Amino acid sequence: MRLAPQTAWLALVAEEAGASLLYDATRPRQLTAASTPRRPSQAALVCFLGRSRKDRALRYLFPDNPSRKVGGFNLRVDHRTWPTERPILFADGDPLRDCQLPDTELLARDEPIPITWSSDPALPLQDVIVARCLLPFAHVTCIFAADLGGLPSVRRLLNRWAVAGRDATRPSLQTRIIVLVDADEVSESDGQALFQQLDGSELYASVHLLPVSRGDVLSDEARYRPVKEEILKALDRATRERVTTQTSFLACHLARFLEGAIRHTAQDHQKPFDLIAAGRPQPRPAEWAACIGDFLEQTQAIGSETQDQLLASSLLLDAYPPDTHGFHPRDLFRQRYRQPCLDALRGVACSATATARADSIESRLVDAHACLLDQDVIPLALHVQHLAEWRAIFERLHSNRTCLGCLLCRPQHPLACGHALCDRCIERYGRPAPRRESAFVVETCPLCQAPCVTSVVLLPPTAAVRALAVDGGGVRGVIPIRILLGLQLILGPKCSLPGLIDVAFGTSAGEDGNTTCPFP
Repeated sequence: MRLAPQTAWLALVAEEAGASLLYDATRPRQLTAASTPRRPSQAALVCFLGRSRKDRALRYLFPDNPSRKVGGFNLRVDHRTWPTERPILFADGDPLRDCQLPDTELLARDEPIPITWSSDPALPLQDVIVARCLLPFAHVTCIFAADLGGLPSVRRLLNRWAVAGRDATRPSLQTRIIVLVDADEVSESDGQALFQQLDGSELYASVHLLPVSRGDVLSDEARYRPVKEEILKALDRATRERVTTQTSFLACHLARFLEGAIRHTAQDHQKPFDLIAAGRPQPRPAEWAACIGDFLEQTQAIGSETQDQLLASSLLLDAYPPDTHGFHPRDLFRQRYRQPCLDALRGVACSATATARADSIESRLVDAHACLLDQDVIPLALHVQHLAEWRAIFERLHSNRTCLGCLLCRPQHPLACGHALCDRCIERYGRPAPRRESAFVVETCPLCQAPCVTSVVLLPPTAAVRALAVDGGGVRGVIPIRILLGLQLILGPKCSLPGLIDVAFGTSAGEDGNTTCPFP
């Protein structure tokens, strides 16, 4: 007899140092990697909460997905949707289970994530984990009322989750709740009471009461067929809603966001998990404001409308880097770019005008994103088109304070035409040099279209800063200089020692050393 595969994913356990989450980070990655077809797939997550009734229903709903009995939450993928463009992931567990001693098998495989905050007696730890790590990401959540103490208990649970899950994510995500109850134990008034006493509009898109026939009346297949149909209908509605709000995630992105939400909640259960920040580089508002302000000052002659168009195109390029989820451009602008734009605009206009200009840039960013989707191209291709249209402007415009290729960074690499680009733009507009790591060749200036073959070697992203400090003065100052010359002899004439150093500094000996071996 073959054992069911290991499906445990997340468990709340009690240890000597306090409560922890046992988390198997490989579980969602394995499922999403296996379920990704040739084209990227939009994953849907269904959460089942209950005990024995839940287990019985899952045996019918997903007969090809057996699992072992675990104390926490399982995570599996529906094998029948595995090769499709919308695989269905489903998590299941007992939301009322208290912290337990960790299983030795789970301890050996899973990563313990300590919970650093103290629990509130009114909100158990399990409620916080369910409300902030599971429900926001679940398209549909099925609750088995008979497993959890009946409809009054479910009503209290939903209210507690609504409190614990308030402002759980940013942008906000909602789940559709389906409460499964025995058909002969529910009335229309019960369903109305469930809706009236809930204050969970932020977390719940809808709450639906679904009567299920008793097991002694119908077979499991007949009992749970309507449940399956209702789940699929709710999935379709939830997917359409998330596509509209641009919060329908690829399978690989869903795995990252789930892990990020779990780690974030273990550290802070009151601050919202920032979905946009989780998948993008850290913003640099001060540098962005300075670069945008410099651009605005230099280009006042071209008019505010053209300035706003150029800024929107540049922000689109930064807002949608490769391998990131495409959030709504309005959410991205308001969270990352609006304040730097306002700070820069206030340097060239009054406060009211700056606010109106920021609104204009936001509107143009939304339009540029719509054009991006309509043409089905990457942001870089669209930005290159715009740069070609504004070539006449850039032929006369040069800056040593702002990279005109993106308007958000300081320029670092001059081209023969007189323009200068930052590291990121060298990667964007250049091509990788053959047989050289982190080296790129820019053949044509992306701004003025002038031919200017330039080879640039960038610092690898995993490399640390290589610094040289030369100390000593007087007679002793000659010693480090001799050492440097000796190192250069060992390296040979084809490998320059200064080329291996990013920054060099020192006292009087350092100055002499930098003169003897000229460092940057």
